Amino acid sequence: MLGVILAGGKGKRLQPITKSRPKALVPILGKPIIARVMESLCEAGVDKFLIVANPSDDQISAYLTTQTDIPAPIDIVFQEKPLGMANALLCAADRIQGDFILSACDNLVSSRDRHNILSTWKRSGPIAGILSLIPVNQQDLSRVGVVVLDNTRVTRIVEKPTPESAPSLIASIPLYIFSTKILEYLDLVQLSPRGEYELQDAIQMLIDDGFIIQGLHMQGRQTVNNLDDLLKLNIHYFDRQSGNIINSEITSPNVQIIPPVYIEADVDIESDCTIGPRVFLERNCQLGADSILSNTIVLANASVPPSSKLHNRIVK
Repeated sequence: MLGVILAGGKGKRLQPITKSRPKALVPILGKPIIARVMESLCEAGVDKFLIVANPSDDQISAYLTTQTDIPAPIDIVFQEKPLGMANALLCAADRIQGDFILSACDNLVSSRDRHNILSTWKRSGPIAGILSLIPVNQQDLSRVGVVVLDNTRVTRIVEKPTPESAPSLIASIPLYIFSTKILEYLDLVQLSPRGEYELQDAIQMLIDDGFIIQGLHMQGRQTVNNLDDLLKLNIHYFDRQSGNIINSEITSPNVQIIPPVYIEADVDIESDCTIGPRVFLERNCQLGADSILSNTIVLANASVPPSSKLHNRIVK
């Protein structure tokens, strides 16, 4: 199955990290988050990818055309302006020939949920789509698409409602499977008050025309909307790693490593440092003498002053 990944977002809530790299390339233990998403989808059965990116994001194109870790061919199309998910999918529509899974570049679900959505699609017969669903708190309703269900069938979807107008506390997250029928509705979507072409409007048109959209509850999801999310996701991957990955030569005396840690190449570590557990040092960063770090990310080219004591921190 084809995997379509939307990777044109700027990640404003992740600044200043995303001033120097697009959101799709924020690091999760040595790999960009888009690579983690693609790896997870390959593991579930996706065998080719179509990435929708912003043409100004040269870093994404450079990464995708040179990386070799993803065991599937990758094609790239461009969305000239950030005009919403329906517009992004429209930019890719002429390259989509059959059923496809659609995901944001920072949306991760469990292995069980990935396999469940694909197996459900295969046995569901003639339906137009499956939406991944999670419960949501009332204060978060204005940031998500909210659905109404009749058993497992979605009968209504509303994008980013106010808490007062929300029809439920069930959110649709950006992991979907669609038939090509959805592509016929993208040109009909009108510009929303937010200045975007909302995919939820196309989904509602399908529902209104009698096509079946099914909802499938997920165990949960992990995403990166802010710096706290980035730290939590890196720690989650650390908890799946038992040992150390160290790609820099450590020559300074009295450096103690407490696993698990991940240290990229060309990291400068001064003497008497204690590193770990769950510390990720990205390339070309510097760690001052007598520093103690745990549950911490030090991003590329960042510096930690001597005698720092950092826990649950991102250094940027």
